Amino acid sequence: MGRRALFIDGNNLYFVQRKLKWNIDFEKLLNYFKGNENFYNAFYYSGYDTSDQNQENFLKALTLIGYTVRKKPLKTISSVDNEEKQKSNMDVEMTLDLILTASHYDEAYLFSGDSDFESVIEYLRMMGKEIVVVSTLGHIAIELRNAADKYVDLADLRQYLEKTHT
Repeated sequence: MGRRALFIDGNNLYFVQRKLKWNIDFEKLLNYFKGNENFYNAFYYSGYDTSDQNQENFLKALTLIGYTVRKKPLKTISSVDNEEKQKSNMDVEMTLDLILTASHYDEAYLFSGDSDFESVIEYLRMMGKEIVVVSTLGHIAIELRNAADKYVDLADLRQYLEKTHT
């Protein structure tokens, strides 16, 4: 087994958890995928609301348990019909980390369903990297699933990753 790295699209994973109706314990997730001494790093990408203290505390907690957190403030975007929505796209940051850290891992676990990652996955596979996409049905683009070496449905990992209330 080669060196592993995790690349987690926090926004995508948030919506996957809502669909699955259970919450991930991020310390369990890290330990489950770490598994051995061949672990490189776990990156977590998130847009954040600068006024949301709970979100800020969550991102700090991730750092304390061992994640490398990449974040940027949400921006409010107005559409033509004056509908406002908040957005923070982290695809470029994820793509850069996937490519620039590639010499440090053999297996990349990409927690996202976004088809925008199809090209970077194909590039990394040409470099000899094994790419595993982790998502769930209804939240993964067919192009991404097709480009990856392997697909893992997060629903199948519930017994290992679910947050239990104590």
